[in-house]
Amino acid sequence: MEVLRYWTHSSTLRGSQLNEETAGSKLFALTLYTTLWASMYRIQLSLWSHRTAEWRCRVVSLTHGTLVTYLSYYSQCVEGPSVFGIEPGLPNNNTQVFIAKLCLGYFIFDLVWCLCYQTEPPIMIVHHVLSIFGMANMIFQGKWGTELVAVIGATEVSNPLLQLRWFLKNAGYSKTILGEIVDFLFIIVFGAFRFLLSGYVMLEYVSYPNDDVLGKVGAVSMFSLSAVFYYYILGYAKKKYGRMFFPPSNKKEESGEITLNNGLNKQVNGVSSASRYRNGVGTKDNPTHSPAANNVSHIKPE
Repeated sequence: MEVLRYWTHSSTLRGSQLNEETAGSKLFALTLYTTLWASMYRIQLSLWSHRTAEWRCRVVSLTHGTLVTYLSYYSQCVEGPSVFGIEPGLPNNNTQVFIAKLCLGYFIFDLVWCLCYQTEPPIMIVHHVLSIFGMANMIFQGKWGTELVAVIGATEVSNPLLQLRWFLKNAGYSKTILGEIVDFLFIIVFGAFRFLLSGYVMLEYVSYPNDDVLGKVGAVSMFSLSAVFYYYILGYAKKKYGRMFFPPSNKKEESGEITLNNGLNKQVNGVSSASRYRNGVGTKDNPTHSPAANNVSHIKPE
């Protein structure tokens, strides 16, 4: 533990300079990054006009998830400071603000996409709004950058696996060895980082004495959504691997399915709930499916 504290203290000294941007420059940067993600989506209309809207949106999501995961790792483990062994609430440095603005621009783009297509259930709109609020709160308060970047990295690290899982399923390779490996890794990585690591950071933030009540409520709300998502993921894993290692004695195939369709939409015994929102398998007949950066999409036992 002493070695860890020494490393985090020295990394704090190595970190980039404190961020001293004005509010106007921060708003301009947010507009710029939102336009960047939207432009990436629009460019694909010319490059891959035959692809669905969902396919193009998942390319943006995959790019965002991979990029901010690497940047968060760099900020936490190379440049510093790390979230472990330091006093919470340190002032933001330039790298942390850059990561937050880049991620916030993506979430604004994806929220607008969802509202335009009107395919998202309320829970996912709430998820996006809470994410936007949390990142904007960190940027304009000028602190909590270390904790937020750690959470960004923890929540986005499973995103590339989620997108790869969907692309494999869409191409018909979900039942291959690669598909099984990606599926298993997604379950493990989601639990280890988004549930356990994010939970640790949330407890550190909530237990620290400060008057940021709205920020604490938002942090607890976001973690609660992650916990709900992981509950259904574990249900999916239990069904899938339970069948794999403990096949049922009778030969009846279960007719029900559980679909985590960015809103935890359930379909049991062929009877769907209010609506399916998005079909998650990426058929050409239904292109509307947002792959929001850190969400669970269409997990069905096979």
